[in-house]
Amino acid sequence: MAEVSGASTFGSLVALTASELALLAQYEGGYTQKTIVVEDLTTGAQVVAVTFIKNNVSFKSPPSEGYLTAIHMHLKENFPGDPCTITLRRVAAAAEAKVEGGGGGGDVVELIQAEDWSLPAIEDCDMLSFLVRVNNDADKRTKWQAPRELQDFKTKLAAISINTVGQLRSYMHLVSDAQLNQALLSRGGKGFSANSCVVMRKLLGL
Repeated sequence: MAEVSGASTFGSLVALTASELALLAQYEGGYTQKTIVVEDLTTGAQVVAVTFIKNNVSFKSPPSEGYLTAIHMHLKENFPGDPCTITLRRVAAAAEAKVEGGGGGGDVVELIQAEDWSLPAIEDCDMLSFLVRVNNDADKRTKWQAPRELQDFKTKLAAISINTVGQLRSYMHLVSDAQLNQALLSRGGKGFSANSCVVMRKLLGL
């Protein structure tokens, strides 16, 4: 997140202990922790909260589809009536030069709209995005640890020449869940649970 005069963004309020916040901060490399005041949309109350502001907001590449899918799923869960279109913005050229010259970590910058992103159809999403959707499905009983376990499954699927959702659909159409897991387990680690396979087959239309 970057500070922009007059702008607003949606998010979730989560209660954390001091030790949990300290643990979160360890994973937020490249960000500065900042205390802000936000509006709780459920009560209308002003709440003191902590967020993390990106130190270097220069635009190098858009977020990955898997990352955007995770944001979409979070918005869909917390704002069910919203279409959850994500507007991607980048820092204006002048602000980029300012930040790269030593700004960031709380500088107020100017952003310009790059594009709008909407969740693609199952057959059009990449593998990590598909795994995020599996993980966030209402029928998924035990969640995978994101992003580590999702990336691990993506890597193991690639090792058996499954790189796209279409390839996964074709593979699961031909083999049993046990055969899929046997192929994954041969690469080490763990395979998909029976429940995960049920959710995957549902999303793949099998």
